[in-house]
Amino acid sequence: RYFSEHEIAAFRRDGFLKVTGLLDARAAARLAAWSDELVARPEEPGRHMVYYEDDLA
Repeated sequence: RYFSEHEIAAFRRDGFLKVTGLLDARAAARLAAWSDELVARPEEPGRHMVYYEDDLA
């Protein structure tokens, strides 16, 4: 599907866009599990580096 002008404007304003129904339950669970695996990995210089940002809020 294509994004509407309203959605594009919201993305430009907010820096993110919530798209409901983009992933089915299985795909969302797989993505969440993969994200958890990445977070749990130890930092390995030259291979897996963690990048932290200051809170901009």
